[in-house]
Amino acid sequence: MKRIFYSVALLAATMIGFTSCEEEEAKTDFRDEAIGDYDVTLSQNYAIGHKLYSMESVFEATGIKCPDLSKSFTATLSKNGDGLKLTATSVFSDEWTFVKLAEGTNGFTFEIEEYETEIDDAGTKAKFSNYLGYKLGDVEYNGGYLRGKLEFFLKDNGEFKKAIWEPVTNDAETLAAFQERIKGSQVETILTEGEIVLEVTCTKK
Repeated sequence: MKRIFYSVALLAATMIGFTSCEEEEAKTDFRDEAIGDYDVTLSQNYAIGHKLYSMESVFEATGIKCPDLSKSFTATLSKNGDGLKLTATSVFSDEWTFVKLAEGTNGFTFEIEEYETEIDDAGTKAKFSNYLGYKLGDVEYNGGYLRGKLEFFLKDNGEFKKAIWEPVTNDAETLAAFQERIKGSQVETILTEGEIVLEVTCTKK
């Protein structure tokens, strides 16, 4: 009887071992595929609803010669509690925190905590919040990851836009001439009603 009990106990222990192993293997973290280093491009846009216009094209439509305003840098994506954190490793020292991750078939979607950054040498700061610019089928999200590509969108709270146009708005004569030049055009609508949206596209190395 003692031998039988020992054999049964050993068998049960082995089964528990297999069960634990299977359970451990089943608990995969969908974030793991996305962790790593990325090449990143940050683009600036004006948005009317869900329509984006590159800032370069808007400036050029007003008659201002505009260089490429996009920025390229590198960043590392790491786990941050239940979320993720993207940390710039060149050009910038900024961080973006991803929360409310939702697993999808081939990736995941997320939201971003309010992002604050310095926008000039004087230390002026601007805040950016969620903008639903990432599309997955017919549904819109703040950002998402799919097959090695991470993308998210952030909307200016107004400080960035104010800082860009401050030289013009502080000069009454220049402002009047500028307003006359764009009067009645699509550019006037974009500049008066549009919001500035940052588009951040990340490709895994």
